[in-house]
Amino acid sequence: MKKIVLIIAIVLCSCHQGYSQVPDSVRYLRQIVANKALYINHPFSKLEDSLAISIKGFLPTTPIHNINVEKDVIFRFAYSSNPEDMIYSYPWLIVVWETMPVIQNSYRFFYQDNRGKYSPAVSKYYRPFIIKDIYLIE
Repeated sequence: MKKIVLIIAIVLCSCHQGYSQVPDSVRYLRQIVANKALYINHPFSKLEDSLAISIKGFLPTTPIHNINVEKDVIFRFAYSSNPEDMIYSYPWLIVVWETMPVIQNSYRFFYQDNRGKYSPAVSKYYRPFIIKDIYLIE
């Protein structure tokens, strides 16, 4: 009986810890957005180097009026190979670029790296781009 109670207690604690990590991540990312002036007009490398949590996934997006460039990119802090899971993997940190990258290059990384998994090659690609703005979707 004591073993069952101990197992239930461990399971409940681990579930509670899993839920508490998300609000902490959101709170942390809210502070990044609140202090976005530190990163605007600087290379993405400055933001990436300052992050205390790891980027796990990314999704480049294009403006409707020019589908040849990347207007912004959504950075995710959870990753799944299932696209439906990725749609709902909040929070998203959206970085808007000052000079827009060529979308074909971004998509090449997106498809080569297992449909949006963030990798050292993706990091190297994005590091020099200048940040115009930063948003958070919770």
